[in-house]
Amino acid sequence: MYKSSESVHIHQSLPVMSTTYPESAYQWLVEVLNGLINFWEQHEHFGIINLTEEEYQWLDDVLEELIYSVGENENHFLAPLMEFIIRIISNYEDTYVSKLTEQNTRLAEKGTTKIVSEDELAAHGFFSIGYLLWQGNRKGKSLFAYDKAIALKPNFAEAHANRGVTKLHLGQTNEAKSEFKIAMELAEQQGQEELKTFIEEQLQELDKLTPQNREN
Repeated sequence: MYKSSESVHIHQSLPVMSTTYPESAYQWLVEVLNGLINFWEQHEHFGIINLTEEEYQWLDDVLEELIYSVGENENHFLAPLMEFIIRIISNYEDTYVSKLTEQNTRLAEKGTTKIVSEDELAAHGFFSIGYLLWQGNRKGKSLFAYDKAIALKPNFAEAHANRGVTKLHLGQTNEAKSEFKIAMELAEQQGQEELKTFIEEQLQELDKLTPQNREN
């Protein structure tokens, strides 16, 4: 599984994530994924939204968990998700601005905040969820997260590559090959040499699974 080298932060790459999380952490990520998808389907966008009190409370609860987990670590894999949720609820009401402004100030002081669209932040947030759910052996949910990341950012090469890996492990070899081809085209356009190498390795593994190669 590929870790995105493109980030919404100033830093250039994300660290290797080798930590195994408890079952409850993966279940929480599934709940966050489902909640964000329901939120998206209801509002049809992730821009400026007039949140209901119930929606705000749910997002605020998620944010509290993320602040506890991510803290001021701009290299944390869930940092894009935290930034995305901060962006959504920052327009809610003046009573919540002080807490959000304080967190945004800390991020800015660390040099992590970069102006991007809500859709791009959301795409990176879904990518992060997809990657971590893959680690937690939730391949179906991981695929769902990558679907949403690509819907929000169609030229997200790393998400296409990881969706290919996920489909390959789910036995969807033809779909995986198509996904890798899209990812390769995007990686070439974007000059992502490391990603191209990763995709080539995946295509080699895929070729080993084709009937003609198994017979030889």
